[in-house]
Order: sequence, then structure tokens, then C-alpha cells
Amino acid sequence: MLHVIVLFCYSLFLFVFVIICCFLFLVLLLVLFLNYIGLFFLDSKTASLSVSFAYTLPSPDLILWDYIGYCYCCCRQMLQVNQFLFLKVPLTNFRAKIQSFLEFLDMKQQGMIVESVGEGVIELAPGDHVLPVFTGECKDCSHCKSEESNMCSLLRINTDRGVMIHDGQSRFSINGKPIYHFVGTSTFSEYTVVHVGCVAKINPLAPLDKVCVLSCGISTGLGATLNVAKPTKGSSVAIFGLGAVGLAAAEGARIAGVSRIIGVDLNASRFEQAKKFGVTEFVNPKDHSKPVQEIIAEMTDGGVDRSVECTGHIDAMISAFECVHDGWGVAVLVGVPHKEAVFKTHPMNLLNERTLKGTFFGNYKPRSDLPSVVEKYMNRELELEKFITHTLPFAQINKAFDLMLKGEGLRCIITMED
Repeated sequence: MLHVIVLFCYSLFLFVFVIICCFLFLVLLLVLFLNYIGLFFLDSKTASLSVSFAYTLPSPDLILWDYIGYCYCCCRQMLQVNQFLFLKVPLTNFRAKIQSFLEFLDMKQQGMIVESVGEGVIELAPGDHVLPVFTGECKDCSHCKSEESNMCSLLRINTDRGVMIHDGQSRFSINGKPIYHFVGTSTFSEYTVVHVGCVAKINPLAPLDKVCVLSCGISTGLGATLNVAKPTKGSSVAIFGLGAVGLAAAEGARIAGVSRIIGVDLNASRFEQAKKFGVTEFVNPKDHSKPVQEIIAEMTDGGVDRSVECTGHIDAMISAFECVHDGWGVAVLVGVPHKEAVFKTHPMNLLNERTLKGTFFGNYKPRSDLPSVVEKYMNRELELEKFITHTLPFAQINKAFDLMLKGEGLRCIITMED
């Protein structure tokens, strides 16, 4: 009998031990999973994020600014910058990601007024109005010196590393942990530092809460049409994808005097809005049993003169290329496909003198070309107000993200509270 009791107790102990181990293992997996997805929530009523910002003037090739306007999300922020700063950023259930390091997140679109500059900066001064850009222009590398490329060897890739280029260090920290820079701009912050090559000086009369949208997607779509596709007056253009970038491509076609702008999108609710950007005809692939390129060929007696693809879907890319007219048709790819996507088309499509091109940031050199794009707006040639569909205070920034995730609206201006 005693033997049975001992065996029972031993079995019970092993059972409890296994249960505890399994529970601890599940907790560990949960912690690792949460750390991987990096979701955390802060309530502005109970918490605030205290961030240290270390900056000792002078530092070469750096600037600081005191006004930031974000667009999708664009925010306006007033900054007062000294040699050493402490940040207090109010957050209302602001969703951010923590992975292997913290980042100041932004959507790469903003407008600022320079507050101070480092000793290596000679073309900018406090008070200048600038547009920071996720890519850059050092003006010294072979790409920057080329009239055909805007893919700066120094700044296009290095801005993704999360640190300042010249010393490999971040300028931000929280509770002793570094907060790394985001795509060279870190514009979801009250104070920030950027390389001088990542800002373009613009007309001080231009309203920053409007031209801020030119720092990313709008210029990308606009330049894809005007700088790369280069349609002629009276020609035809097909735009694949009628989101903000696609509509910017359509705006470029309108400015160029294109007579037929054919919009292609799976979401028919976008068609009415697209008319404001000059789109004259629409094709929803879901309404047809034939490939889109065949539908467009029938509509245009053999194909459009130019096409601009703004979705990043490989099938749309192929259709955009195959829908252009042989002999002179040019297709421009803007969207970024999945890394494993494969572009397949018959070689005869190329031998029949169709041209396929790609583009990065609309082939604009940020420092050299963005000022002229701003002037297009100032001269009322470019209509930016059409892109701004929402304006929200920073306390409602989650609503702006929700609008973006739902595909509602084009660009949202976020205004910073005092």
C-alpha cells in the first residue's frame, strides 16, 4: 500500500512539474512573439514618452528644424532646439513597433523650417524652409553627377541604417536605450537631426502644410509620368492603381496635356475621385474575362502610348507593359513587388519596340528638383489640395493610421498640439 502511495505522489509531482514547465514555455513563447511583432500601447492620460536628444553643435553636414508637416501621415511640429534637448512626446494610444531597436517612425513626408545648422552646412541657414526626403542627394557621387540618375550612392541606402552617416551613432535615446533614426528623417518627433543631403531648400512663401506632401509619394507618381514616361500632348496614358501615387501619376499626365487617361483599379469606388485628377476612362479587371491589356488594346486601337504602374502587383506590372502600343509605347514601373515575384513576358514584346522602365522617387533629385516642383504648385500648375483629404490633431493619429489601412482618403495632415 505504501508503495502505491509513493508511486502516486511521484506521478503527481511529475505531472505538476510538466504542467509548470509547459506553462513557462508558453509564457516564453508569448514574450518572444510580442517582442517580435513589437506592439505596445501608451495612454496619454497615464503615461508619456521621455526621450533624450543629444546634439552638440557644431557637427558637420547636419541641420535641425523647428517646423514639421507630415502628410499621410504629415504632422506640423514647432521645435525649439538647444545643444542638449529633452523630449516629451505626448501619445494617445499611439501604436509603434519595437523590434531589434527602437525607431522614430514616420511616413516620410514633412515640411520644416531650419532651426540651426552644423559647421559643414553652407547652403542652408536658420529660417530656411525645407522639405526633408527619405532618399537624398549628396551632389558628389557618380549618380548625383549623372543627368540620368537620382539614386545617390551615399544616401539612398545608408539612410536605412538608423544612425547618422558620419559617426554611426543615433541622436536619440529613451531610458538609456538608443532610438534609431527612421529613413534618414525621423519626423514623428519634436526634435530631429538629418544629413544636409536629405533636405531640399524651397520657396519660403510656399505653405508647408500643402507642399509637405511632395516629400514622398506624390512626387514619385508625378515624376514617373513627367520625367520617365514623358507623354506628349494629346497622347494616351494608362494608370494602374488609383491610390495617391497613381493619382499623382494621373496629375502628371493632366499637366502634360494628355487627352486620354485610362485608370485601372479593382476598387470601383475610386473612379469618381479620380476624375478630379484628369482620368477620363476606367477599367475594372473584375468586370472582364479577358486580360486588361487586351481590353485596353481594343479601347485604343492597339495600345496606349504610355502606362504607369503604381500597385506593385506583378500581374499589373505585366499588364502595364503589354498594354502599350508597339513601336513607341513606354511602360514605367513604380510599385515595389514582392521579393520573389517574377516578371514574365514574351521577348517579342520587346523586339516589337515596346520600352520598359523603372523609377525611384519619380527620377527627381531631391535637392536639385524638388524646388521646381514646389514652383509648379505656386504657379497653380500642380494642384496639391486635391490630395489632402483629412486634417487631424496629433491626439487622433491612430485615426489617421486607420484611414490609411482602410484605404480611405489620400493624404492626411496631422497638426501637433502645443
